Order: sequence, then structure tokens, then C-alpha cells
Amino acid sequence: MHAASTRIFISYQRASADTALRIRDILTDAGYTVWLDTDQIRHTDRWPVAVNQALEEADSMILLLTQAANESREVFNEWFYFYKNRKPLHVIRLDDSVPHYQLLSLQRLDWNGRIDDEWPRLVAELLAALRPTGNESVSPAPETVVTTPLAPPRSVTSTLHALYSALLHPDKPVALRPEQLDEIQLHQARDLRDYYLACYSRWCGPEHRLDRQFVRLNLIYDEGPGSPDRWIKMPSVRESDDLNEILTSSSSFAYVLLGAPGSGKTTLLRRLEMDVARIGVTNPDPRSVVPFSVSLAEFGLGHRERAPNPLEWLQHRWSTRNPQLPELRRLLDDGRILLIVDGLNELAHHDATDLRRRVDAWRAFLYEEIRDIPGNRAIFSCRTLEYGAMLSSKDVGVPHIRLEPMTESQVLGYIDLHLPDHAELAREVLLRDPRTLSFYRTPYMLRLLVSQVHAIGTIPVGRTDAFAAMIRELLRREILAGNQRLINTEILTEREQRRLRDGVRDPRWLPNTGSFIPALTRLAYQMQSTKLGAEKGNVVVTYDTAIDLLNGLARIAEASLHVGFDTGILDEHEETIRFFHQLLQEFFAARQLGAADDLSQLAVPTRVDQVTPALSARLDDLAVGEPLPPLTTTGWEETAVMAAAMTADPDGFVRQVLAVNPALAGRCLAAPDVDCSEAVHLEVAGRLLASVFRLAVGP
Repeated sequence: MHAASTRIFISYQRASADTALRIRDILTDAGYTVWLDTDQIRHTDRWPVAVNQALEEADSMILLLTQAANESREVFNEWFYFYKNRKPLHVIRLDDSVPHYQLLSLQRLDWNGRIDDEWPRLVAELLAALRPTGNESVSPAPETVVTTPLAPPRSVTSTLHALYSALLHPDKPVALRPEQLDEIQLHQARDLRDYYLACYSRWCGPEHRLDRQFVRLNLIYDEGPGSPDRWIKMPSVRESDDLNEILTSSSSFAYVLLGAPGSGKTTLLRRLEMDVARIGVTNPDPRSVVPFSVSLAEFGLGHRERAPNPLEWLQHRWSTRNPQLPELRRLLDDGRILLIVDGLNELAHHDATDLRRRVDAWRAFLYEEIRDIPGNRAIFSCRTLEYGAMLSSKDVGVPHIRLEPMTESQVLGYIDLHLPDHAELAREVLLRDPRTLSFYRTPYMLRLLVSQVHAIGTIPVGRTDAFAAMIRELLRREILAGNQRLINTEILTEREQRRLRDGVRDPRWLPNTGSFIPALTRLAYQMQSTKLGAEKGNVVVTYDTAIDLLNGLARIAEASLHVGFDTGILDEHEETIRFFHQLLQEFFAARQLGAADDLSQLAVPTRVDQVTPALSARLDDLAVGEPLPPLTTTGWEETAVMAAAMTADPDGFVRQVLAVNPALAGRCLAAPDVDCSEAVHLEVAGRLLASVFRLAVGP
């Protein structure tokens, strides 16, 4: 398409009018037909009609992106029209505003602070971007729902209808407000269609987005405890990026999704629920699959001595959430349930015997209610292989779907996509040290990196910097949005509010004088301390328990919790509370652990005669060729590594760790953001080498 026949719509907010006029003049001189609203029509009755006609006739759009444009309903409506209709969008960023998440995958021109000094070169960039190349900047495949506070108001009934229509017509996405999605979930489902819509809406926010190009899944079959190669990667099953595809192309009744903390297991399960719910809406069938999602962190909550029967627990949760729908027992008998169970490693337990008893109860449920009724299926998520392996029996193996860490090329591709203006710097920092790159091989940590770069323009070295930056930015947004809870100077002092508002350059600073950060620090540490079992995972407590754990902060305990909900650091669901992510919980707990005088909770047995159960008993239970199970962990390992990076005395902290857990001391030193002296490095290395030598030569 030649310039003379190309019609360009310029979308902008009023404060950018001068720049819009300069661009219009340049494009007009270059032969383009440009539509730009003016003061003469903006305030007349004809303006909406004129804008609509111009949007329909335009071939492409130039969006002048500013913070004010981000907050403008008119600007959103204009670019959303192009997004829906898959028309080319060219984004020019005029300040340091962060684009709407649906615009992130588009190529952008960064003119922030450069217009007056570099105008000729910027114009040349724009004309080059507009020149047809066969690879124009077209909107990506649209999401069914675009979440934005700028969406039009709707009743619950209208919102349900709008979402239903968008699912039936995926090429015509709908814009919905976050509170409208919440209303769908709170709305009591009258039938399964309402239920499917609620399942779908639950994960429509940008924080739950899944970009499949950064996902690698491998299906691993359990050949049984008698096989010399028990866990094998089936050569006939290709690597996939779609969890539902693996489930529907395999005949197993149950699976375990295996992945490291932050790797995206929970996000994949949520997208699986969305995919199945979409099918239930778009292909109504009397036997369509019904997804039912639960968290094992909530299993047995309040039953410290004896966990409930899994079927009874599931039936109670189903009937409480969905009193007007068919009973779970009936859906199970009809073979229609896909049970999605998050957090097998978060199953509370007293000791190894109690853990085995509780997992055995779930395995019995799987065999009786899932395997023995054709059509039913279940998928669990888990951090480590040994937990998932417990679901297998001597005769029946439960396959694992392994979520692989992102490759170096995937990490760099993510950076190029989400940080185009800082990609070169980010690449340099990540590739300089393999340890730094290893921290960012999960989507969760990459999102933290992107958040910090957008907030203060620096690249975090490790997790502690990234978490601190994220928390500061979340608080800053609430302050700028006028959150009334943060006006309370007991929560954040006036000086802390001012520093957050103006921006902080210290990568690890957090507001510690007011009560908010100390309250979350105490809450996280106490939650982790009171969790039963060695695998702490993402701990869940009731609301009342959370208040009790904040003993001593009674006056501001509830206020602190609500600020946690407002910022998204805490998540409240059905009167239970958890941190948004288990690594975030461990970050806050690490702040207290780093100041502790006693680190006995980090101690693990290091000698054969100290391990329970004894090695001889373990060997009797192992099949030929089956590897030894790993040694007992404390559940504090990730917390300790972050504490080593945050403590004011890293040498002293690592020496304390070395006294009770030498291997963990080595892990602390391997972290790129733990700054210890050469003397401590030599002490830890010497202790580890001495241990290996003793093992080699014997007593």
C-alpha cells in the first residue's frame, strides 16, 4: 500500500496535542492521509460519529502512549477498536509509562525525552516503520477478554452475556473491568454454563496470562517400581507447550505436573481450567467435562491431628461453592470431572509416616473415583518427583508432566518482547554471570525483572532485589491511586510515603518504620514456622489465624492485611489467606530469618546413622535400579538463601548456616546477590571438601 492511499488515525490524549500535530504535518507532507481530531469537533455532537467513521476507514493507527493516555477512556476505545479488528498499530511512547499488557507484544518507538533533540531522526524512524515491508506491526491474536478499568459499566447479567458472546466469537474480544470479573465469580451459578463462565473469568487478569512460546512440557511415564529405568521420557511423545493437548492425547486417568518454584505450574493449571471451561461453553454437551480446581494447601486446614477424607472434603467444597448445581457425586458417577489439584508438596503433615498416610488416602480416592469411572481425570502439581511418585502403586504408574526451565534463548526472547528499550542492557547483565541467568529461567522471576526495570531502570542481580522492587512499585501505585488505607501513618510513615512516591534508588530498601512491612514479615515467618511437614510451599491460613499470628500488632493487624490484599501481595479466598506466590512468602520470612540468633530449623542429618528411616530400611523398599530418595529437607532452604542476601552480616549468617547445614551454606554462596568475604568462601569449601574426603576414605 502506497503512502498516498494509506489512511492513518492518530490516537492521543490532549496533553500530547502538540506532538500529534507535528506528526500529522510530517505524514501529510510524506503523502499520507491523516485523521486527527481537533478542538472544533471534539466538543460537538458529531464527534463520536466522526471518530467512529475515521476508525472504520483508517488503514493503520499511531498511538501516542503516555500515562494520561493510559488513563483515557477515549484513547482506550480507539486502540481497542484496532486491536479487535486486527489492524496495524504503531505505538510511540512519549514518557516512561508502561503499556497496557495487550500492547506489550507490539513493536514500539521510544521518544521519551528525545523529541526536541532528535526530531529528524525520530521522524525517519517513524516513516521507516510505516513503510510497507510485508511484516507490518499488526496486533497479536486477541485475548477473549481484555481486563481494564476503562471498560463500560455492566450489570452482572450483562457481563455474563458479554463474556458468553466473546467466547462464542473469539475474533471479537470484550473489555471487562476487574470488578466485573469478580462479580461473575461471586454470582451463584444457576447452571453449568454459569459455572463455566465463572471458571473462565477467574483467570482473565493480566497476572494470569500465559505465553506458550515460553513453555516446554515433557511427558514422563512411570514404568513401575520394578523397572530398572522407572522414569523415562517417552520418545513417542513430542515436547509440547499445551497442557490440555498432552492430557487429551494420553490415556492416563491421573498426572502430576512437576516444576520448580516460580516455573509456572499454577498458571498452567489455571489456563487448563480456562481451556476446559471454554470448551464447555462453546460446545455444550450433556457429558462435557467439568473442571474442579482445589488447593491442597487448604486440605485439612483446622484438622491438625486427622485430615478429612478426600472425597468428603471435595464434596463439601463443591456444594459450598455451587449449591444450585448437580452434586459432585453425580458428576463423578457420570465420568465428567477433571480434578485440578494444586500443591501436592504443600500437603500438611507431621512426619514421614503421616505424609504417607495422607497421600495414600488421595491415591485411594484416585483409584476408586477417578480411575474406576471412565471419563474422570485428575492432575496434581508438585515441586519434586518424590511427592508425585507416592501417587503411583506397584501396578499402576501415574505419569509426570515435567515443566522444563526456560532455555537461554527463551529468556532472551522474553526480554526482547517485554523490555525492548532495555534489551541490550538486560542481555549484558544476564549473560555476564551464569548464576544470574539461572535465577531468571522462570516466568515469575522474569516478570519481577521487567517490573523493576520499568520502575527504576535498573537490572536486579538476584531475587531479593527483584522482590523489593516489585513491593515498592505495588505500594507506589496504591499511593498514587489515593488508597485511603495508606494514609494511615502507622502503616507507612509520611517519609516512607514520600520516598515511595518519588522513587527509590536503593535496590533493597523497603519501608520498615511503619507497620506494614514488619507485619507481613512476621506473618510470613510465623506461617512458615507453623506449617506441618518439611515442604513448606505456599502456606494457607484462615483469616482469624492470620490475626493471631500477628499477635502484638493487634491495632493495625487487619489494616496491614487489607493493604496486602490491595497491593496483591496477599490473596484472600473463601476466608483463607496466603501470599500471592510461595517465593514471595519466603522472601518476607527471610527478612526475619536473616536477623535470627538461632538457625536450628535449618539443621539436617548428614550421616548415615542419623537419617530416619534408616538407610537399610530404605534399601529394602527400593526396586532394582530405583535411585535412593533424596535426604530430608527443612522447607527453609529457599528462605535461607534469600536471607543470606538480605542480612546486614552475610559472613556471620553463612557461618551460622555452615554450622548446621554445610550444603545449604554452599548454596548461599552460589547465589549472585550474596556478598561474602573470601575467608567465608574458603571456610565453606574446606568444610564441604572435608566431608567428601571423609566419605571417600571411610571412618
